Amino acid sequence: MLTGEMSSKPSAPPVRRPTIDDLVAVAQAAGKANAGRRSIRNWVSQALMDAPRRVGRGYRYPLRAVGQADTLARWGVRSHGLPMVRFALFIEAASISPEDALVIAADWTREWSARFADARDQAPDADSLRPEIERAARLRARNSILPRQVRMSAEERVEAVAQLVALMLGTPGAGASPGTAALERSLGLRSGRGGAARAVPSALTPQDLAAGDPDRMRAAVLAASPAQARVARNVVELLCLWFPALIPSLIPTVKATEAPFLSVVHEWAARLTPAAYIATFAGLLARQTQPTEKELAAAESALQPHAAMLEMLATQPSADLPRVLTRLRPLQRLKLEYALNLATSG
Repeated sequence: MLTGEMSSKPSAPPVRRPTIDDLVAVAQAAGKANAGRRSIRNWVSQALMDAPRRVGRGYRYPLRAVGQADTLARWGVRSHGLPMVRFALFIEAASISPEDALVIAADWTREWSARFADARDQAPDADSLRPEIERAARLRARNSILPRQVRMSAEERVEAVAQLVALMLGTPGAGASPGTAALERSLGLRSGRGGAARAVPSALTPQDLAAGDPDRMRAAVLAASPAQARVARNVVELLCLWFPALIPSLIPTVKATEAPFLSVVHEWAARLTPAAYIATFAGLLARQTQPTEKELAAAESALQPHAAMLEMLATQPSADLPRVLTRLRPLQRLKLEYALNLATSG
């Protein structure tokens, strides 16, 4: 089993850094069937992967090269562009500096903000949008812009799409009633039919909605410090790479009202792209109040994804562990295996 240098404690399990052939196997398993030693060496020459060091008679790579090979095999530069692939490396392998990641995120949020501004300027009036909203509400499966985890009538479905459109355009109208109750139901955030009649607090808070505003996200990225970027990176890694592996085990045990939303999260986790990483990263920065340096240092020390995963696993049956491990990306799986071994040996 591949492991890596993650602790200097004498009780830690033996460490074996990956070889170039190990990394080729990781890249092939990630979908790059034609990956070979030349692929690994090209990535190293482009500074996308850490270089190896001589160990004894051969060369070994740092542990995070496993994550780099996995990321680079899944997110090709030709398909996604170099900046997006580098940002994926920042999230999945922490191998890009926070300063560089903030520059990439600033460029992306600038373009996204401009696109939203154009869409708002060119949007037709509410009456003209209504036929499109009704058509979108009828779409199903992968063609649907909203999942169908909670049973809804056709009218409720139209209302949910109208509320989503109103949020995206930053304006009321399009036949949407005030609030986000229908949208929350479609996302599984509320499921009871009586929720609309009772005084049920909104699941999507004003802070949540504000954090999705492209201008707010861009301002937050431009104002963020490297320490804030590192904390946000850890949260994105936890949300996007660790937590989805646990969701199938959680769904049978949570409340009936929570299961639909977890199903939505699990479904969308399979569609993540580097752009989704940036949007989540920028949204997290936009939700932060301005923390002190002491608060940031404490958060960065406390918020380690593999440690958080260990805590969540402690609440689940031990039989779930093998299945969770198979759902993790290779680097995250190695980190969790190492942490588990370290916990039991210590």
